[in-house]
Amino acid sequence: MSREASSAPRLQDGRVLAVEGATAELYDPATGTWNPTGAPVIPIGGWPVLLLDGRVLDLGGDTAELYDPATGTWSLTGSPSTSFQGPVTVLLNGKALAVYSDSAALYDPATGTWTPTAPTIVPRFALNTATLLFDGRGLVVSGSFDSNAAELYTP
Repeated sequence: MSREASSAPRLQDGRVLAVEGATAELYDPATGTWNPTGAPVIPIGGWPVLLLDGRVLDLGGDTAELYDPATGTWSLTGSPSTSFQGPVTVLLNGKALAVYSDSAALYDPATGTWTPTAPTIVPRFALNTATLLFDGRGLVVSGSFDSNAAELYTP
């Protein structure tokens, strides 16, 4: 597998999940080895992020999938109403925040649904990071159409 994933989340057991297109692998730091795991339902290879319940949410375009490390399997989950091509961060309440261009949405793993949030202030074309801060807000840092910009999302 070409390991060009945009992010590779560390699972709760310490292994690391790398997703690229139609393949996924797990890196085991204890043995220093890579092993294949279940393939995504749809090869999106987007922005995988570890949810609080131990599953991994992978979002690419208007498709979202969940990876269950206990079974090594993927399943489709609710799709956002807008196409997202950028990183996702998990907030303290367990919901995942996705931001791209001038839109943002929250994924609720308990219901498998997406809810639009307030739009971003500055449209973004190159989203670089979405980071959970200690106080529960999300920091979004990226390029914009006008200039480099950072915004805070408050749940």
